[in-house]
Amino acid sequence: MKVLFLDIDGVLNCYNDHIGRMIEKKNNVEHGNYKDFSKGDFVSIEKLNLLKNIIVKTDCKVVGISSWFSKLRDVKLVGQFLEIDIIDKVRDTGGGKGRVLAIEDYITENNIEKYCVLDDQSAYYSKSIVGRYHVRPERLGLTADLVNKVIEILGED
Repeated sequence: MKVLFLDIDGVLNCYNDHIGRMIEKKNNVEHGNYKDFSKGDFVSIEKLNLLKNIIVKTDCKVVGISSWFSKLRDVKLVGQFLEIDIIDKVRDTGGGKGRVLAIEDYITENNIEKYCVLDDQSAYYSKSIVGRYHVRPERLGLTADLVNKVIEILGED
């Protein structure tokens, strides 16, 4: 089984998306570029489509690592919103070292051999066993180039 560990903020949205979303809301205009979840949480439809491309091309399973998957939210509801199947989440979705350790434990406990971590967080990954399989969107969130990196790591089906 191939697993994509998915963070959302900074991956499926970015700083420019936040600015664009605020301008749309201020002007009471909807361009269809964003999809709202709740309490200000949203994703870029373009970035979401890039994610779906990864899933289709690699036939990977998605495990949540984002704060979007906190105890207050049902994994299935987030999956329904994103229109993807999310099979599980790691035990610590808060970020930082705890998130990285939770990913390591998930890999070990579930005997995952092929995986990629898609997370804009950089701290702690370089010293982790998952570091070389970490794809980090920076200021632009998920891009076509990063999609290619993830597909290279997971392998096409």
